[in-house]
Amino acid sequence: MYLDVAATKYHMDKQIWDKCCTLAEVGLGNPSSLHQVGIRTKNIINHARKEIAKSIGAEADQIIFFSSATEANNYLQRCFDFVTARSVEHSSMNVFDIGDIDSKELDKSCFTHVMASNITGEIFNIKSMVEKVNNSRGYREPFHTDATVTYGKVNIDVKDLDVDFMTLPSSHKLGLIGGCCPLYVRDKDYLKVFGTGGEQEGGFHRGTENVMAIYAYGKYAQRLNEIPTYIIENNPYARKKIKDILFSIKDIFHEELGEDWMPCYFTPSTIKTMIPIVLVAFKNIDAETLQMVLSNKGIYVSTLSACSSGKKDDRILEKLHLPNDFKNGTIRISWDVTIKKEAIENDIREIAASVKHMQSLKDVR
Repeated sequence: MYLDVAATKYHMDKQIWDKCCTLAEVGLGNPSSLHQVGIRTKNIINHARKEIAKSIGAEADQIIFFSSATEANNYLQRCFDFVTARSVEHSSMNVFDIGDIDSKELDKSCFTHVMASNITGEIFNIKSMVEKVNNSRGYREPFHTDATVTYGKVNIDVKDLDVDFMTLPSSHKLGLIGGCCPLYVRDKDYLKVFGTGGEQEGGFHRGTENVMAIYAYGKYAQRLNEIPTYIIENNPYARKKIKDILFSIKDIFHEELGEDWMPCYFTPSTIKTMIPIVLVAFKNIDAETLQMVLSNKGIYVSTLSACSSGKKDDRILEKLHLPNDFKNGTIRISWDVTIKKEAIENDIREIAASVKHMQSLKDVR
């Protein structure tokens, strides 16, 4: 079973894929062309932009399309010296960790913090952070948040959050055609224009737009707008299912492994449960070896964040305060809400059995 949805959604969204196939049969032009096909193609982009903006309470002209969240974050970083209130998970954000946000000031700065952790599932109170930053500074400080984990799971209103920038998920995270990431920008006066050639997206992202990926993203946003229960926060059944699975994972590991495992983050914030992610650590286990063992059994999990390409993220491990004999044995389990509870439980038992076997081999040595 694929239990690494937080890295990339395994299956394409069939409803939206079918719409994309229909559009492909109709045909697309270059959206910069002034003939009828070009204008029709440009209108497709503009319609998607409008639906995406509506899904987060923004205006259409506040959405800029990039190719990925990494690209969008890198672009913003070139406009500001980024700092963070507590931590940043993605390596694309070169942050200055100030700990207490009242303690330092930077010229030309912008605070950034994820809306929810892609590793533990913890949801953060961004609105409160924005207020604290502005109060500590005595004036409005630009604030960026990354909604990769929360978009489509939590209701988002950028006006209520009072953020200046928001990076939405790269399209592959949503089961869509890859190559599209919308960036919300409250005021484009903060932005800079880099490079030459091509004036797409107001010159902020140069190069012909990925029309099909943008179209698919727009259809995903349109569905969120028209059917609110597609958002997990608005769906009591989905939330209960996530909560039940989280407790099943905890109970099975406790029953099978006793003190040889520990949940890295399992608090009421997680159990509100709009985020189907759990991070666990096993005693005297190498997580990458376990990952390969499970992969051979058809069970696919992640070791911390896949975006680090297998490199240990010491910053995150330090914040987890794990005992030394647990530090190397951390895996992330993330799943699609459509998966049956019983199927996940079977795989969790298989993970526990693999851990016990690996621990027994180490004991023999």
